[in-house]
Amino acid sequence: KSCAVIGCKSLVRSRGLCKAHGGGTRCQVEGCMRGAQSADIYLCIAHGGGTRCSVSNCSSAAQSRGLCKKHGGGSRCNFEGCTKGSQGNGFCRNHGGGYKCKHPGGCMKWAQAHGLCARHGGWQRLCQVAGRAGAVEKRGVCRFHSARARCNSLIGCRNMVHANGSCLIH
Repeated sequence: KSCAVIGCKSLVRSRGLCKAHGGGTRCQVEGCMRGAQSADIYLCIAHGGGTRCSVSNCSSAAQSRGLCKKHGGGSRCNFEGCTKGSQGNGFCRNHGGGYKCKHPGGCMKWAQAHGLCARHGGWQRLCQVAGRAGAVEKRGVCRFHSARARCNSLIGCRNMVHANGSCLIH
């Protein structure tokens, strides 16, 4: 069965929604809407859920092989002899990997998130309501949607949006 959010083709996890739109188990930290990674403690990666790095005294999330990116987990640069982490396209930034900022002004800095450098908003969490690029202010939505947004997960539901374009019920 497909997710109830209009246009989403992902499979349902729970409550008629896929994981990206609020289906599945949520993190138990108050106010967090991320998916829980551990079935025993119900926390997202940011709040300590999921597998941790196997190196002693390291509490970072494991990427692969039981290690965090700093200790060798995750994909490595494909350039012969390089041990740095891949930043995109199979290579580290020194060997052609990574992505440049997509800001319309032609910025040449490295993208951090959302295809943007830190100066142009790559450090910000973006509004989770489709079609908006505003920075998150509260409950996963921007200033515009925190005051006006209504749930779009099911036809007829007009509750206020809290995250992922859905109300707390959906």
